[in-house]
Amino acid sequence: MPPRPPQLNIEVRQGGDAKQSRIGAQSDRRGSKAVAFRNTNGTYVVVVNTDRAGPVSVQGLPAGAYGAGYTGGEGTPRDLFVTPSADGRGLSATLPAPGVITLHQTVPVKTN
Repeated sequence: MPPRPPQLNIEVRQGGDAKQSRIGAQSDRRGSKAVAFRNTNGTYVVVVNTDRAGPVSVQGLPAGAYGAGYTGGEGTPRDLFVTPSADGRGLSATLPAPGVITLHQTVPVKTN
């Protein structure tokens, strides 16, 4: 089994130690697989593994501040710029090559 990308070690704890709950996620992009989690602090994490470079969009997330990490075939993690959608419920980023992108909410949004 290949090693997990470094950003997964930070955002999703190995073994699912009750620090997060897996939630539904799917990809409509051929060659891509997506998983999503909600952490106990209320933040969300979406991980997309894709076999080609190009834009990746995620829809249906709660409003908030998000960051993105990317790891490609060379194994060096780096941050990516994230663009929120106009309605605040989606994000997009551009992968420079095939790899894994992790979109993570940096601050949970309180709802009344």
